[in-house]
Amino acid sequence: MLDAPMYRTTKYERSWIEIVRDVQAGKLVIPACPSGSWYNDHASGLLESLILRGHVNPIITQGSTVLDGRWRLGCITSFYADQFPLCNFGYFPELNGLRYSQLSAPLRRRIEDSRFQFVELYSTMTPEMVERYIEQANYTRRG
Repeated sequence: MLDAPMYRTTKYERSWIEIVRDVQAGKLVIPACPSGSWYNDHASGLLESLILRGHVNPIITQGSTVLDGRWRLGCITSFYADQFPLCNFGYFPELNGLRYSQLSAPLRRRIEDSRFQFVELYSTMTPEMVERYIEQANYTRRG
């Protein structure tokens, strides 16, 4: 039998709009995201994935601390606040240059209804176990 640590987690889903509302209410704190064209390109890629209902990596937390996924959460809240326009959309080039408030109501609803998986790590996990869990989660997602 393997003598490996047991990762204790709780998994749940939240919608994009639930996350945005929690940030606005101060229930979820996300560090500011970088800005500039590189950021806009990558943030637009995430938003295109949401529209296409593609895979988005889970958000990993421990208590109220976001350990992995700060960039993804910051991206969706920044876009909701009209802080950057979409760019380099391959499947929907007509959306390039638009901000959240300029999208059609059905498209805004589609994005708002997008689901994010959250994985909350138990507080009893050591920092080494947390780091290993995040490494394994990121490695698995690449495969």
